[in-house]
Amino acid sequence: MRQQPENHLGGYKYKRNHLRTLILSRCSAERYSLVWSKHGLSRLAAGSNPATSQFPHGGVSQLKPAIFLYPNLNTDGINARMEIVKNLYKMEELKIILNSWQFNLSLSLILLIVFMQSYKLAVKEVEKDGVATIILQVVAGLSILFLLPFFAFTFPNNTAAYLFTLLAIIFYTLNDRIQTTVRKNLDVSVYSILDQIARVFLVVYGIIIFKEPLVAAKLLGAGLILAGNVFLFYRKGKLKINRYVVLNVLATFLLATATIIDIDISKQFNLPFYIMITLIIPALFIYLVERHSSKEILKEFNSKRRKYYLITGISWGVLILAIIRAFQTSEVTFIAPLLATSVLLNVFVASIIHKEKSNLTRKIIAAVIVVLGVFVMTQ
Repeated sequence: MRQQPENHLGGYKYKRNHLRTLILSRCSAERYSLVWSKHGLSRLAAGSNPATSQFPHGGVSQLKPAIFLYPNLNTDGINARMEIVKNLYKMEELKIILNSWQFNLSLSLILLIVFMQSYKLAVKEVEKDGVATIILQVVAGLSILFLLPFFAFTFPNNTAAYLFTLLAIIFYTLNDRIQTTVRKNLDVSVYSILDQIARVFLVVYGIIIFKEPLVAAKLLGAGLILAGNVFLFYRKGKLKINRYVVLNVLATFLLATATIIDIDISKQFNLPFYIMITLIIPALFIYLVERHSSKEILKEFNSKRRKYYLITGISWGVLILAIIRAFQTSEVTFIAPLLATSVLLNVFVASIIHKEKSNLTRKIIAAVIVVLGVFVMTQ
């Protein structure tokens, strides 16, 4: 599943297929054995008598893993093997950290801010929005490839999965292309709030397609998200919206539709590969449909905005994966509201980086209402 990072739709996709992947159950036995070996080797290296030494878990049995692994112990061999054990232990610790919700949530929040702010810097002066979209998609798609070896190489074994993937990609293409134009012409603080409407569309889809019951919390949460957006644009007795606001709402609908289509497909793929194709193929579609030349794409990429293209694209690719992992490593009801705080954070950061001081108080209030709506919706 490839989602526009800031939208993540209350974790709806993982509500049905939630996985706890902290790898604690798999690693616990390995770590325990490593700890045993480490303690045993440390005592022997210090010259202790294995028959009388006191070990953390007691008894000569503490030495069994070390003796089993190292039957012919000597001083040099012990030191060398201890380093191996220590390195394995550190690697296991690193794996646990990287697979923790704390790490993935923190990384997601940081990248959400970087992505949103740098996207504006990349496209605000661009002449051809389609060219900018292609560059960002290609950079994002390629940036995720280095993670391919860390995930199982699995692919669907049925034609329907590939057809639905293609259909989802079409909707992702439309969403990404519209988003570039929207981000170019709206304040970062405004479209970060508007993007949360995608969650409302997902609730509607859930009721219509999956026949989910009308849960009061979901309806109230959706109402708060809409109320926050109405409050943002309601002035002097009427809604003041322009074509870019309408386009943003359309983009959230397209994103929600793509998400519903591939709700059970992405888990059949190698995840980085799936994210890559949902970025690279849309870039190819835009390239062919809008008939951009390779020369103008390279010229734009090598412009003064190059660093922002790189920052935005790389953060986009990694962010998609980080958010998916965050939802996989903890409860949706816990992660979704915390991720939604990025809306409020982006309002504050945009007021500093992009000098978006106009109606700042109204934006803050609207963001708080939206975040509250996400919290209520996911309970």
